[in-house]
Amino acid sequence: MKYDLVLFDLDGTMLDTGNGICECAWSVLDELGMPRPDREQMRRFVGPPLEITFPTVAGTDPETTVKAAAMYRQRYDEYAERGCVPYDGILDALHFVHSVSAKTGTATLKKEFHARRMLKHYHLAEHLDFIAGVDDAGERATKELVVAHAMRGLGVSDPGKVVLIGDTEYDARGAMAAGIDFIGVTYGYGFASKEEIAAFPHVYAADTVAEVIAYLKK
Repeated sequence: MKYDLVLFDLDGTMLDTGNGICECAWSVLDELGMPRPDREQMRRFVGPPLEITFPTVAGTDPETTVKAAAMYRQRYDEYAERGCVPYDGILDALHFVHSVSAKTGTATLKKEFHARRMLKHYHLAEHLDFIAGVDDAGERATKELVVAHAMRGLGVSDPGKVVLIGDTEYDARGAMAAGIDFIGVTYGYGFASKEEIAAFPHVYAADTVAEVIAYLKK
């Protein structure tokens, strides 16, 4: 395998977290007296920053967006693990990367402490060399910065030896900004087809985790 470090997005890539995210967002909108988007529309809540999803999916104005995002983060613990499951093959992928003496990590826009807790709950944390997410102060709040944090944490300096696997355009743009390779997947909540992935720089597009593993083995 050509990579020394394989990074995974979390929501929609490692874990199917859609149910908990939708229920948490709905509870916020209910309290704000705003209509609930249907479940299909709510798929767009999974992955991107809340400051983008609340206005684009729920139509919140700037002031309400700030309030809604804060409310969501305060109550997310209550909803995080509702219906959440690891995607088929994720553990196999982590095992493969380690079998070729490479390192594994996350690069998620979820708060790092949330990511760590969820990954521990599903017994995936022990198979990751580094868990990188947004810091408590919100200063590490872009995918590019999270990727850089993971690379520093694992002592990997060559971006040509790093790949990010993710299901949204935010993953693709973050990988591009960080100068690393990108593998797009369609089984999550972002990209609906390989054609959508083709709009962004990428080295591979996969419909399943098994396809990702097969590519990494080349």
